[in-house]
Amino acid sequence: MIGALNESQVKGMLCSQALGRLACVKDNQPYIMPVIYTYDGDYIYAQAGVGEPLDLLRENPKVCFETDRYTHLNDWQSVVVLGAYEELDEDGSREAEALLARRVFPLLTKNSVHRFGTNVKETPENLTSDGKFCRIKISQMSGSYGEG
Repeated sequence: MIGALNESQVKGMLCSQALGRLACVKDNQPYIMPVIYTYDGDYIYAQAGVGEPLDLLRENPKVCFETDRYTHLNDWQSVVVLGAYEELDEDGSREAEALLARRVFPLLTKNSVHRFGTNVKETPENLTSDGKFCRIKISQMSGSYGEG
């Protein structure tokens, strides 16, 4: 059976995941990129890569975001968000970085390989590489599930 998630379930799903896919448009074609994200109840915060992905988002800020949870073919949930990309200023970037650090670092395990080496300190500085912090202003969200 396939069904629709209610608003509370959609928000719960957004809060429970950390990896999503951000879609924009490139030459009239959909372009999708994986992002680590966090949801604060109002916005989705992420970090857009420099270069082409950032240029595409700046050119057309309309985006689609998706995250999902999959156990097997008969047990899954998916959330789709429509919204607008908003680039953050320096203060907003610091806040987004802190939000992402609080969300991502608890998910790291001793088996995780971190780009800064094996001694991961729980500080926001370890989260970033090249990229620009952004948020998605949500205009519409929906979700679905499958259960067998």
